[in-house]
Amino acid sequence: TTAVRHDDGKQDTNPSQATAVDASKGYYTTPALDDLDTDALAGVEDFTVGRKGYGSIRWLGFTDVRHLPVADLVDIVDNEVGVYCGEWESRKPPVGTALNKAAEVTLCGVWPGDRGVDSGPPKLPLTPAALQQQEKELRQYCKAQGAKFVSYDGTSGTWVFQVPHF
Repeated sequence: TTAVRHDDGKQDTNPSQATAVDASKGYYTTPALDDLDTDALAGVEDFTVGRKGYGSIRWLGFTDVRHLPVADLVDIVDNEVGVYCGEWESRKPPVGTALNKAAEVTLCGVWPGDRGVDSGPPKLPLTPAALQQQEKELRQYCKAQGAKFVSYDGTSGTWVFQVPHF
C-alpha cells in the first residue's frame, strides 16, 4: 500500500481519498482518482472534474492533485462553477499552481432568459436571432471576466470557455 505523508506528519494509506468527489451528487473526475497511485496523482494530464448534467472543468496541462480536497474546492451548479470559494478563498495557492491555473469550463443547459439545467430547455424552439443574441451575451460576459469564449451550441445549450486561473 502506498502512503502519503502530509506536512503535519499524518499519513494517508490511500492518497486518492483526499481528492475524492461526491458521486452521489453526480460529480466525477477524469481520470478516476481512485485508479491512480501517488506518482500518477503528482502529474495528471488534463485533469477534469465534472458534474453530470451541469458541466465540467478541465485543467490544461499537468496538475498535481495530491492532497487536494477536490470535493471541497470545486463546485459546479446551474450555469456556474466555483473553485476555491468560501473558506478556501483565503487559502488559494499562487496562480499557476494546484487548481488555480488555466482551465476550460463547459456548462450545460445555458439558455436565453437565464434558464439553466434546473429549469430545463425552452419549450418553444429558439429562433436563430435569439441564439445569436445569447452567443453575443456569452462572448461579452467572457470578455468582461477575462475569459476566452470557445463555443456555444444553442441546440444543446452547451457553453465552453477558457479561464487563465481561478
